[in-house]
This record gives sequence, C-alpha cells and structure tokens, in this order.
Amino acid sequence: MAHSFANLSATDFEELSRDLIGCALEARFEGFTPGPDGGIDGRHSVGSNTTILQAKHLERSSFSDLKRTMRKERASIDRLAPQRYVLTTSQGLTPSNKKALREIIGPSLQSERDIFGADDLNGLLRAFPDVEKAHPKLWSVRGGVLQTLIAEAVSEGVATSRQVPKPLADLIAAKAPAPEAADKSRPAVARDVLFLAKTSQDDEFALWLAPKLEAEGYNVFADILTLEPGDRWRKERTQALRNRASKVLVLCRDASLASSDIQDDLSVAVELAEELGDKRFVIPLRLEPYKKVHGLGDAVHVDFVRGWGEGLQSLLTTLKRQRAPKRADGPRVHPNWEIFRRRGAIPLKDEPERLTSNWLRVAAAPDKIFFYEPVGHIDRSMLKRALTSFPRPISPYASGYFTFADGHEVDGALSHLGRFSVKHAIPLDQFSREWVCRAKP
Repeated sequence: MAHSFANLSATDFEELSRDLIGCALEARFEGFTPGPDGGIDGRHSVGSNTTILQAKHLERSSFSDLKRTMRKERASIDRLAPQRYVLTTSQGLTPSNKKALREIIGPSLQSERDIFGADDLNGLLRAFPDVEKAHPKLWSVRGGVLQTLIAEAVSEGVATSRQVPKPLADLIAAKAPAPEAADKSRPAVARDVLFLAKTSQDDEFALWLAPKLEAEGYNVFADILTLEPGDRWRKERTQALRNRASKVLVLCRDASLASSDIQDDLSVAVELAEELGDKRFVIPLRLEPYKKVHGLGDAVHVDFVRGWGEGLQSLLTTLKRQRAPKRADGPRVHPNWEIFRRRGAIPLKDEPERLTSNWLRVAAAPDKIFFYEPVGHIDRSMLKRALTSFPRPISPYASGYFTFADGHEVDGALSHLGRFSVKHAIPLDQFSREWVCRAKP
C-alpha cells in the first residue's frame, strides 16, 4: 500500500525526508528547529563538501504550484551553492516533471535521480521499513505496521515477562479500548476551544480579540498567554489544536501566512477538518489583503480590514450560526489578557513636558493700520492684479483696502492706477480688540 503523505504536516514530512534520504545516501542529515530555514531542511557536511536537502510537502497542489515554489527557492539555492542538492516532494512526478525541475534548480542538482517524488519515497519506505516504524503518523494508513509492532511487542513481552512499553500500550488501547482497563480518573477532553493560529506580529490583534470572545462565553487558546513557562510551545500548541480545538481562527496577512508555524497549523487543521467532518473547521480572519495559501482553499474569510468592531460582530454571528461550543459555566474573561496588554503598552509618566506650538511670537508691529480708498474712478481689475505684487501685507475690503503701508509706499506702488487717500487710521491694538475679536464666531 502506497502512502500519500496527506496526514503529515510540513515538519513531519521534513523529518521523514531526512531519515529516508539519510538511509539512501548512508549519511546523517542535520535537522533544524522550526523557523526560517534559508532553503535548508537538512544538511550533511564532510569537510568542504555539503549536501543540502529540501522537502516540499505541497498537499493538494498542482505541479505548477511546485514549479512556482522552486523558482522562488532558486536564489537561496544559488546563494548556498552546495556540492549536491536533493529535493523531496509529496507529489507524484513524471520524467518530464523531473526534467522541468532540474532546469529550475540549476547546477547544484547533480542528477534528476536526486529529485524524489512520492513514488520514490514509497520505494525507500519499502527498502527501509524501520524508518516507517519510526514515524507513527504513517501507521494510520498502513495497518500492517501496527500489526507488526504489536506482534513484536507481545512476543517480546511473553519471552521476557516485561510489560509492553507504555507508548505502545496507549496506542493499542486507543485502537481497541478495554472497558475494564479504562482510566476512569481521566475525564474525556471536550473540543471547546477557539484556537488562534497566529504569529508574534499578530499579538496586538490577539490581545484585543481574545478577551472579547471570552466575554461572549468562548474558551480561547492563543500561545501569547495560554502557554506557561517551561512548556514546550510547539508540542503544547499542536496538542491543543489536535485535541481541544472546535474551530481554528487563522489570522491572515501575507507575512503571517508565510510562517512555517502557521503552515504546520494549517496542515494539522486540514487533517482534523476531514476527521471531524467539519468543512468550516478553519475560519480565516482577514487582517490585511492576502494571497491564498494551501489549507485555506476557497474558505470565505471574516473581514477585519474595514474595521475590527465590524469584523468582530461578523465573527460572533458566524460562530453562533455554526454552533461553536461555549463554556458551560458562563462567560469568564481571564485577567491576564489585560495584564499582558498593559505590559507591552507605553507607560504614562508624571513629569514636566516641553510643549510645541504653531503660535508665532511677534517681534515688532506697525503702530497703525490704514484703510485706503481710491480718489475718482479706478480700474478694479487692474487694482486687484496690482495688489498681488504689493510689497506689504494688504487686504481688499469694500471699495478700498487695509494695509500697514504709509502714503509714500502706496503712491510708489500704485500711482500708475490713480490716486488713493487714507480714510481711516486705526491704532493696531484698537483694531485687534474691536475688529479682530468682533470677527470671531
């Protein structure tokens, strides 16, 4: 029976690839913690010779998706410039597929034989059965592995009078529980948690959203607060997703969806959606316009771009319509949400502060402001144009104009238009009190 690798996450597939290729090449490949890998999922080095392994688990994607992904990886491959480059993929490949990939990968690929598709990996699993035994997620689709392991464990137990190892005993019990052997002290765990799939850059939104969902009676899991010191965050996060999640709320923006953690969460969520028979198990929350990724498919998002408040109301309506479970004892908001939010806020300080202003200090001003009117007829359009180039501040009003300029300056600038006389001369402070203040609404 051939594996489709559909029930493996991206991280699981990387680990399987390192083990299989390591056996095939008789080499040990280094593994690295989840995070940006720079194009390295496995590395084997001897002196200056380096072999780089990259695993691409693109379930339910087309070969065009794989080619597009590898074109993006080309820059990383050229930068690494390994002596040997090995690619594994969970997709089935034809000879023409491998030829196309070789042209994309470039000179670091020694041979098309170093491209391992799904059929090649299944062949390696048959050649190295111990690798299959070391990856329990493969067992669910190959009952023979379970039968072999159980038979070996029972035979060993009978021969040596030793107890069957607990992990295997738990596995057997999970497959065929015995009523008398059930652990009555451990209550069944309910799926009653809204799981927030997020990255650290989404903390601000998570701290806003989570307490509001709890105020409506929902349980919320978010790694920003739910994990305790000493927890193995990846293990705890995956267990919460696999065993407790009733819905998975994915915070969607391109930067977040590019995270390997989110991609792993989506892989697990897709698997769970099939197991639970819930086509709406994954609910995307659109924080910014984003490109669709594997795991979201054509899922309709809840839009928070137009406003967080509007998005929250839409999300609550969706959860109610889909009957997401609430707490039996009523709403309870964890106080640590607010404590954590305040911890990251900018503290207020009680101290003097130098204030800035757009008010300007007047160093000097004329004693009077004058109102001039023309003596006799004057061309108003020509006067209007002349005032635009007047060397002093000037403002038209009724048939004349206000200005600080005295008679000599006015005659020098406007004599070509006609004669002007002073009708009013008002002290500046009086003008400010009686005219400017009066003009205020």
